[in-house]
This record gives sequence, structure tokens and C-alpha cells, in this order.
Amino acid sequence: MPLYTDALLGDTLHLSVDEFGAYCLILFATWRNNGEALPDDDRKLARVCRVSDYRWKKLRPTLERFFKIIDGKWHQKRLEREWKYVQERAEVSRANGLKGGRPRNPAGIPDPNPAETQQQSTHTHTQSYIYNKYNNNLSAHAREGGPPETPWPNRCRAWAEGARWMPDWGPPPDEPGCWAPAKLVTEARKQRGGD
Repeated sequence: MPLYTDALLGDTLHLSVDEFGAYCLILFATWRNNGEALPDDDRKLARVCRVSDYRWKKLRPTLERFFKIIDGKWHQKRLEREWKYVQERAEVSRANGLKGGRPRNPAGIPDPNPAETQQQSTHTHTQSYIYNKYNNNLSAHAREGGPPETPWPNRCRAWAEGARWMPDWGPPPDEPGCWAPAKLVTEARKQRGGD
């Protein structure tokens, strides 16, 4: 359930602690009820709000203002709209998952350079699934849309000056298999005093 705290607090600043808690519990119960409005039954609503029947009768007039009671049910327009939106997004994600993920070209616009796109795609795929023994996962070495990579000279210089070598960068210069260019590794080792 998406919770927009700014709107929630702005709309309910005038409520007491009991009223606010009861309001939230009704919202949460409605969401757990698959977005369907709760029945206008004082005993059930009192149980949802975790209060006695007597206390509920005191809370009800204030809470009614946040809902529309239609066909014997407590409807909350925004919650019902959010429920539909979340369900539609889940359905789209489910459909895309069955297709193998998000389509690369959802608008159906023909690619002017299909060979170039294929070459870029292969390069990114190869780089982004390098096994990284330092953090036991597949390192997103060349994540699409991620922050730009720190250049190897900066990494090696910082390491030589005593900075921490990040696990996603692979083995550090003082270990075999460092991914940085050999010349930079040699210089960094010398500067750090390792060779």
C-alpha cells in the first residue's frame, strides 16, 4: 500500500491520536480486503479499530468525514484509486515478465542501426555479469543508467594514497587478477610501497 505521508499528515493534523490510529487501521484493513470497502457495521469497524463499541460510537462521527458511505460500505476514493493503479501496474509487470522483461522498444519504432545496437547490447551484457568473489554476487560493472564509472587512474592513485579499494572494482592492485591496466597497477604498487 503506497503511503503518502505528506498528504496523510496534512489531511489528519486535527485528529486526536485515537482518531488518527482508527483512521489508519480502517485504511489498512480496506487495503488488505483487496481494496474493497468495508461494510458499515459498527461492531466490525470497532474491531478493526481495536476499540470498544462505546469508544467507536465516539470516533465514528469524526471518521465518517473521510469516507463516503455508499451501499452500506465505507468507500475511500483515493485508496480505491491507488488499489486499481497498483493492480494495473502489477498486471503490466506480470505481462512483461512473461515476455522476458520490459520490451526494449515499447513504441515499436524501427531501429535505424540494428547492428550497432546489437554490438552495444553484447558489450554491456558481457561486462555486467563478471563474477565478483569479493562480494559474492554478479557485479554490475557497467550498469545501464547507473553513475559513471570512476576512471582506473583515479582508483589506482587513491588506493596508492591509502584509500579503500571498492569490492565492485575487482581485486585490488596488490592482489593477482586486478582489472586495472598493468601500468597503473605497477605505479600504484610502487607508490604505496608494495614493490
